[in-house]
Amino acid sequence: MTPAPFEMRQGAWFEAARLVEAVRLDEVKGDAVWLVSDGSATAFRFGADGLACEVACGTTLCPPGAVPLSPRSVRSADVDPFAYVAFGVSDGSAWVGIDDVTTTVELVESPRRPITPWEGAPVASAVVSADRLMRVLRPVATAVTGVDLSGDLPPVWFQIDSGGQIGMHVDWRRHGAGRITARTSADVAGEEVTCTLPAWVVLQALSALLVSDENPVRMDVVSWKGEVWTVVSIGEIRLALRAQQTDTDDPIAELGRRLTSAGERWDFVSADALEVVHPSRYVRVERCDGPADLLRLSAVVAHGVETTLELLHELNALNAGLPRTKLWVDDDRVVATIDVVRTNPDETVFAIAELRSQVGALAPLIGPLAASSPAS
Repeated sequence: MTPAPFEMRQGAWFEAARLVEAVRLDEVKGDAVWLVSDGSATAFRFGADGLACEVACGTTLCPPGAVPLSPRSVRSADVDPFAYVAFGVSDGSAWVGIDDVTTTVELVESPRRPITPWEGAPVASAVVSADRLMRVLRPVATAVTGVDLSGDLPPVWFQIDSGGQIGMHVDWRRHGAGRITARTSADVAGEEVTCTLPAWVVLQALSALLVSDENPVRMDVVSWKGEVWTVVSIGEIRLALRAQQTDTDDPIAELGRRLTSAGERWDFVSADALEVVHPSRYVRVERCDGPADLLRLSAVVAHGVETTLELLHELNALNAGLPRTKLWVDDDRVVATIDVVRTNPDETVFAIAELRSQVGALAPLIGPLAASSPAS
């Protein structure tokens, strides 16, 4: 059998083999490595649920079409990236020749078609060196010793900050350990965005590819077919990961997703609280334990307040006229709060805007009793 007339960018097959091993495709479920060509350019495309990869092979002589290769046939080429790889398809099988070893594997039956989330509408992007990205990924993607990994693990949250940073955060407190956040500077563009990210997959992929520390890595958050994806690009490789579906019984995580959809900027404070960022007022949302199963929204109206009878009378009078916002003194601050039912995140998003508006109107009334107005 003679090699098919096929030329490939040096190292492309090696990169595909390493990625296939890192993302652990399930051939039994129909996961295949597609060799896709339009007659002038060729690429490996493969993925699984919530995951898509592409390794561009450059200009080739491969005829137009798509071939569903077995992940095993691609993994057989996990060798020296500079090795010559001969390849061909015949009688429902693909064969791969490296030096004097030829491996023949049948094509995948009933394969799942590859998807291309990187074609989605861009929301935000960040460019960072591979070395700094790895140092952000390692602490958040590494499991805590002693935790049952077969259970429900906490999501890793990824943020592109308009201030010129990327960050990742994970909260292990429900499993008996603490929170961890890692940040680094980056060249950013687009909106500020926060979404979940399967960070361990990115870490596994970058580790497998033996990426040079100085290589730039681009991270794009895109909207594709109604879903949020993060696309990690390095050289001729693209790895797309769908934002994980957070536990809908977790009101803080669910609210975070709704706030992102509403275009709000926000940060996790803990597993039980988040803070909505706004140029004029920050609003904190936290669990409020009790039989009513509520979330409490709070915002500072004034700082540096002395607790006097005049202030208390003023707050009591204001509380009597407000339908659901309540004012109270917390040390030297006046705080406004609204309690909302946990199970209605859309109502919570509305109440956050309502509270911000009311605090803006109340601040001039309480301001004369304060030594200073609140920091924004």
